[in-house]
Amino acid sequence: MVALTVLLGACAAETEGRDFGRPDYATGSAPDLTEAQIIRQLGQPFSRGQVLKHGQHMVSVLIYVRLTGLPGERVRYRKRYSFVFAGSRYLGYSFFSGAPEDQVSYDDRLVAKIIKGKTSKSEVLAMFGNPNEALLYPATPEATGSAGYVAREGDSLVDYDYYVLEADGTWVESKSLRVVFDQDGIAKDVRFAANKKSQNEASPSNVPAL
Repeated sequence: MVALTVLLGACAAETEGRDFGRPDYATGSAPDLTEAQIIRQLGQPFSRGQVLKHGQHMVSVLIYVRLTGLPGERVRYRKRYSFVFAGSRYLGYSFFSGAPEDQVSYDDRLVAKIIKGKTSKSEVLAMFGNPNEALLYPATPEATGSAGYVAREGDSLVDYDYYVLEADGTWVESKSLRVVFDQDGIAKDVRFAANKKSQNEASPSNVPAL
């Protein structure tokens, strides 16, 4: 899920590295992408981290953070671009942004066309386009909340997030689609959530705070 943040200011360190936009799936999911190539393109990351996945796999993450707009502007959106590795093996990327220009909506009705055990990753990409997130096992979820879901070697996922904010950062609408695929590239789990705030309604608890 996306961590949206509307800032009233920021320190220079929060804009480490070069600017970036929404990733291209073909480029961002290239299996031979290296840390050195990423740093040549984007500069030094804002931070690095490590996460233990599935109880036994340590993955490392390069994290890039940028702010939209100019210093002094009242509303600035934070965007984040992360690259995940297991040792030297590239596992994929994750891109999140609260900026309006980075949002790409999609037809909710297409979600019903994703059939577990039948729909392929190529079909999902054809329907929804470039995902915000594309990851390989072991960076995939250990659990999804679906009964019977079991994470396995060879799994992969794509994630599509869409957010609409008012100019002051007030949440208006959100939707998120995550599809996990098995080693054959066939959908094994589908999770979709959509929320739209009515007039005078408070933001729901599952939407990240701004």
